[in-house]
Amino acid sequence: MDAETGTRTGAPRRTHTRDRRPGTGRRPRVLGPPRRRAQPDPFNPLPTRAAQAGDCSEAVMPAAPAQRWWTDRPGRGELHETTFTLSGTPRSVWVYEPPGLAAGSRPVVVLLDGRTWAVDLPIAGAVDALGPAGHRVPLVVMVDSVGPELRSEELGCSPAFAAGLTGELLPWLRQDRAVTDDPASTIVAGCSLGGLTACHLALTAPHVFGCAVSLSGSFWWPGSGPGVPFQDRVRAAAPSHSRFGIEVGTLEWMLVEPNREVRDLLAGTGHDVRYREFCGGHDALHWRDGLIAGVASMLGYAPVMQ
Repeated sequence: MDAETGTRTGAPRRTHTRDRRPGTGRRPRVLGPPRRRAQPDPFNPLPTRAAQAGDCSEAVMPAAPAQRWWTDRPGRGELHETTFTLSGTPRSVWVYEPPGLAAGSRPVVVLLDGRTWAVDLPIAGAVDALGPAGHRVPLVVMVDSVGPELRSEELGCSPAFAAGLTGELLPWLRQDRAVTDDPASTIVAGCSLGGLTACHLALTAPHVFGCAVSLSGSFWWPGSGPGVPFQDRVRAAAPSHSRFGIEVGTLEWMLVEPNREVRDLLAGTGHDVRYREFCGGHDALHWRDGLIAGVASMLGYAPVMQ
C-alpha cells in the first residue's frame, strides 16, 4: 500500500512469451527500467527543484494561474536548526523567525514534513510576504519526519506523535520562543499524510491546535490497515472552534471524493471549513502557494495602528 495515495503496490509482473506470428522467430521487445535517472533540463530558466526521485525541472505553462505568495527569494529573517527529541525520536526541527515577528504571544505555524519546507523548497521567503500583505506574522516551526517508515507511523493519526506535539514541542516553544497559548493562533499544516494529521490534531486537540491547513490530505487512510478513519472520528467528535483549510487537486483521482466528504462532514458538525480545489496533482509544487494562502487565511489581518 502506497503511504501517500493508498494505492496498492507490488502488482504482479507480466511475463512475455515468444512471438508466435508465422514466419518470425523473434521475441517482442520489452522495455526495461531506464539505466540512468532522469536529469533536470539544463535549458530551463526556472530553479531546479528537489524531489523524491532526485532533482527535477519545473514546467509552467502560459495559462497557469499566478502564484500570489510563493517566491524563490531567500528569507530575510533568521532560520535556526536544532535537534529536538519528539515522541522519543531525536530529529531536526527548523525554526524561522520572519521580520515583523512580535516579541511575545507569537502566532505559531507547525509544518509537518519540515525538511521539505526548510531545505528542499525553502518557504521562508514566502512567509516574509505575510506581514507586508497585512497579515499577522507567525513563528514557523518545521518538524522533520526522519524517514518513510516512521513518517507513515507518525502521520497516521498516531496518538504518541500528537502527544509529542502538544505536550513536548509546544511547551518548549512557549518557553524558549515566546509563542502564544491561544489555540486560535496556533496552526498545524501538512500535505498528504501530513494534511490528514493536521486535521486530526485540530479535531482531537482543539484546545491546543485551533487551526489546520491540509493540502491533498490522505483521507483514504487507513485503507485496508488498522485504524479509525478520519471521517468516523469527525462523526464522533463534538463541535469545536477549530478552523480547517482544505485543498485538493482535481487530478488526484482518488483523493478528491474523500476530501469533499471530509469537507461536508466537518461543516455538517459545526466546524469552520475553508475548501478549495486546484487543477493539479500530488506534488509539492502545487502545494507551496496554497500552503501560505491557508496560513494567511488562518492568521487574519493585523490590527491597524493609529
